[in-house]
Amino acid sequence: MKVSPGNFEKMENRHKEYISKVTKLTNKNYLTRTSIMEQIPVPNNSSSLIIIPSNEKGSGFLRNGYDYFYCSSFIQKFEFDQTVDALNLQMAKLFSKKRKIDEAEIPKYQCVMLGISAITLLLFLIMVFYVPKYGTLYSIATFTACVVSILLIIIISILNVLDIGHEDISFDDMVQKEIPIYLDNINNSKFRKRGFEWYIMPGHYWLELRITSRATPGHIPNLNTLNTGPAEQLQTEIPLREEFHEETKERFMESMNKSRENIGDLTKILEDMSIDKDLHAKS
Repeated sequence: MKVSPGNFEKMENRHKEYISKVTKLTNKNYLTRTSIMEQIPVPNNSSSLIIIPSNEKGSGFLRNGYDYFYCSSFIQKFEFDQTVDALNLQMAKLFSKKRKIDEAEIPKYQCVMLGISAITLLLFLIMVFYVPKYGTLYSIATFTACVVSILLIIIISILNVLDIGHEDISFDDMVQKEIPIYLDNINNSKFRKRGFEWYIMPGHYWLELRITSRATPGHIPNLNTLNTGPAEQLQTEIPLREEFHEETKERFMESMNKSRENIGDLTKILEDMSIDKDLHAKS
């Protein structure tokens, strides 16, 4: 079944609303990531969209995003979780890379320049106080040492202002630059041709699984029919709930099996009562 164009139009409108809201919230420097996540308009799961929220730190995505009601007909939980885990690994690598950048020391060439500047400045001070006052050669050397020291300090200051030799990029920018490329690769290799694709929202507050075409999700396989006897069947349709998870499914199946046994026992009792009634009538 193709997802209607109206759903995609609603999705785009929701994304515009989301980006506008997040932009306003992120401009408020006093808000934490958790506070922003509580205020942004997070959509609910639907037939065209599955939401996987990020963790509080923003370093990965939660593993409880699989929705049996909408996902079971086109992707298994194992593959879903495996994809999220692989993405979390990519996020962890970026997080580690960012920490190394933040903890990086001053570039070696700047250390060398600072050392030379310090030595020339020291020589300048020595010559000012200890050389003959009117010696031309000493005056030139003193002036040269002073100029070299000042020039080196100015150059280092300019390099620091321009951030030359030092990579300064935020973790959010790293995610928005590299993760979409990673997702596009896996979408092209195995997901897009199956009718769905993964997409990360700006700010990576959540991950989206967008469904473009698939079969309509139905009911639990092999649990819609309760057999009460060879001559009759009791048809009972049991729609899945949106929050239907694996543990709930197991308990539900166990309950249904017990119900089937109870119905069978009740049928047998009724048959025995009917036989006893016929025998009593004949006697």
